[in-house]
Amino acid sequence: MGLILNRSLTSSIDEIWEDCPNDLLGMKICAEGGPVDREQGLLLHGFNDIDDACPLGDRLYAGGSVTQITEAMSTTVNCGPRLFLGHTGWGPEQLEQEIDQGGWLIRDGHPSLLLQSNSQDGLWEELCSSDSLFYQSRHPATKLN
Repeated sequence: MGLILNRSLTSSIDEIWEDCPNDLLGMKICAEGGPVDREQGLLLHGFNDIDDACPLGDRLYAGGSVTQITEAMSTTVNCGPRLFLGHTGWGPEQLEQEIDQGGWLIRDGHPSLLLQSNSQDGLWEELCSSDSLFYQSRHPATKLN
């Protein structure tokens, strides 16, 4: 399973999520995650003490108690959430073939960029930018102006 990062949605979360909690109203944190199960949302966040949240990696979680997530938002910054609608998926060896054909650009996970409050617009550009911490960690000889 994968998520497409460069397809932000201009809709606010409450335009997409009928029972959106009040603390999330008006937030533009939504993206198209991929063509599979578009009617399903995946709420990613960086809060580690959320009941029923599924750990996905270092400081990255999916789902859990929305009430606890909105409570955690008031005391913690740059932990999301982000709502992805749908996801990507592949058959056996399909992903490897698409990568070999240049269909995907692979980047290491970077939860801090994915979840910071101002990162939805231009997230992919930030991951690929020579000014980003991600780029610098991969290209240590790069000098910034």
